[in-house]
Amino acid sequence: MRILEQFTLAWQALWHTLVRAWNPRLWLWTIPLLAVQLPLVLLLWYAAHPLVSWFMAPLLDRLAGPASLHYPRLFALMPGIFDRADAVIGALVGSIAFGAATPAFAAAFRGEAVSARAALARAFARAPQLVLVLLPFNLLLLGIDLFGRALGPMVAGRKIAVALPLLVTGSALAMQAAFFYAVALVMLEGYGARAALRALPSTWRPGFSAAWIVSAVTLFLLALARLPGVTPALLVERGVPELSGWLTVWHVATGLVNGFVLTGAATLLYLVAVAPERRAA
Repeated sequence: MRILEQFTLAWQALWHTLVRAWNPRLWLWTIPLLAVQLPLVLLLWYAAHPLVSWFMAPLLDRLAGPASLHYPRLFALMPGIFDRADAVIGALVGSIAFGAATPAFAAAFRGEAVSARAALARAFARAPQLVLVLLPFNLLLLGIDLFGRALGPMVAGRKIAVALPLLVTGSALAMQAAFFYAVALVMLEGYGARAALRALPSTWRPGFSAAWIVSAVTLFLLALARLPGVTPALLVERGVPELSGWLTVWHVATGLVNGFVLTGAATLLYLVAVAPERRAA
């Protein structure tokens, strides 16, 4: 019965978040992210332009090798380079943006007026706490990714190689579920980073399974939305390398939608399932 309840909570959280996607106030948190992500896309797109090549060329050479400096190789590498940089952007700016989204979603779910500007201001005021509370999560995700990349060549050709992607993905989903309510503890309960991390285990019994389900569903939908059959190498091969630039823009858009759904679902699950049980304990 408990598992069925968690499934129901997860689907309700996803549904009630998605039906609020038309509220522009619930998207204001994306402004800080877009203010960093879109200039990065433009810098990569026009890396050979004299205005920026003086610093972009050495940077790309170090990140992706000298081949990245030549057309159309840069466009083939562009989405991958962006995704690597976006992991850092997400850990810093993204933590603040999700912090702003949380009280905005909470107000919407309570039927209150959404003050998105006030939520942004509050999130920036709590920026150090938000970055620090999610720092272990981001480092663990990085560790899981590096572990998978290092182990891949070692098990190549063995039966366990088939299970390795599932192991890496399952571990990442478990980490996301474990930290699912960290931002809510900071923004809705007023905890500092250390207190929020200490309180995280109290969120697992009432909300871990639902968080894992939401994380798995959104990851699956994100993978589909990222158009897995359309690769930068394919676009270069077909003679339309500039479409890789637009593919990178599409990565930005899908990432923001993913963040919207995850943050909204996490906020609603915290309000209706996690917080009441924590207070009753």
